[in-house]
Amino acid sequence: MPTIRFHDLRHTHGSLLIKDGIPVKVVSERLGHANIALTMQTYQHILPGMQADAATERLAKPLPPPTSGTGEPRENVRRKTA
Repeated sequence: MPTIRFHDLRHTHGSLLIKDGIPVKVVSERLGHANIALTMQTYQHILPGMQADAATERLAKPLPPPTSGTGEPRENVRRKTA
């Protein structure tokens, strides 16, 4: 079985958090980095793949129809008259 250093586990933890969409600020705080720039520099190898995922998964999906806040489509909601 290969030797795994604590630092390797820490880096894996940070990588998985960022990959799962946890805000980098939160990851930076959890890892105890002095600032978010250090976290961004250390984990920048993960971000290009995340950009492609965001473009294909989130931007390619159609938006749901807007609702009135009650769950009904807007065209079916009566407007209140004064």
